[in-house]
Amino acid sequence: MANWYFYENGRKVGPISAERLKGLAEAGHITPETIVENETGKQARASKVKGLVFPQQGSSNFVSAPPIITPNSESDNTIKRWIDAKTDEEVKQWKKADTDESHEFEGVEKIVNLQKQLSVCINNLPYSKAFKRAMIAIRAIIKGKIKAGIKINDLKEDILLLYKIAAIDSFLGYDTDICESDVIEMVPGAILWNANIDYYQIGFVKVRLINKMDSKWLMEIFGEPTQHTTLNFVMRELWDKYLLKIKAIQEKYEQYVKQYEKQYSEQFMGYRQIVEAEQFDEEGINSINIISMHDMIGWDEFLMKQDWLE
Repeated sequence: MANWYFYENGRKVGPISAERLKGLAEAGHITPETIVENETGKQARASKVKGLVFPQQGSSNFVSAPPIITPNSESDNTIKRWIDAKTDEEVKQWKKADTDESHEFEGVEKIVNLQKQLSVCINNLPYSKAFKRAMIAIRAIIKGKIKAGIKINDLKEDILLLYKIAAIDSFLGYDTDICESDVIEMVPGAILWNANIDYYQIGFVKVRLINKMDSKWLMEIFGEPTQHTTLNFVMRELWDKYLLKIKAIQEKYEQYVKQYEKQYSEQFMGYRQIVEAEQFDEEGINSINIISMHDMIGWDEFLMKQDWLE
């Protein structure tokens, strides 16, 4: 089989097979303007190579699976899904709707229709359980199609969606003392859902939701990635932006709790005397009060009152 090379950021990559070259073109990793080279050393733009098919101009690179879920009703402008939120203000709308409405996510694993199960999971991103259940559902869909005789190369859209969900989960940072779910919930979900997620740039080794079977499917269709990292690494600037915002709000929250705790202690000195009579020490009393403060002043409620808009 003929060996091919292509040039990326001034670097010669290869050799790769003709089939692999075709797959890179179809995935959008190689564009019509990419310089390619055959085994004889002849170079040309990829658009000149017979048999290469490129995504339509303007389509997103690599992860471009069509939507499988129903968007918000045109008559309802309220943002009810995280992946629909394009701005900080819309994130607030989503959080309010998420708080006000009961979760349809409860019992999702009992939904027999796998497409419906997957839809419900995506509706409930970015919650950790929703990411994990979505991966289980899409894997089951893919396995069912393979069992029905469909070849893996004909399941690219399903594989891309599987990879997209796992890659977005890898936006979570694990090197911070701040709860990572608080950070991702503040990021407008549409930014990540519509991001240019490139398998060759991110790979799969460090993407925690990709298992051995997933990586086998990805390798079979798209070959080896250029590197292995996470979406957090690729979009670190966005992560740091919202990490700073959440830290600032949490500092305000702790200050507010302490202030309220002081007022609470002054108002309930009689209660303090009763507790002391029960032989609780000073530290025990304080920890009881602190727990009460955090229960009485909920984090989610406090967060909704803050202005994190630029």
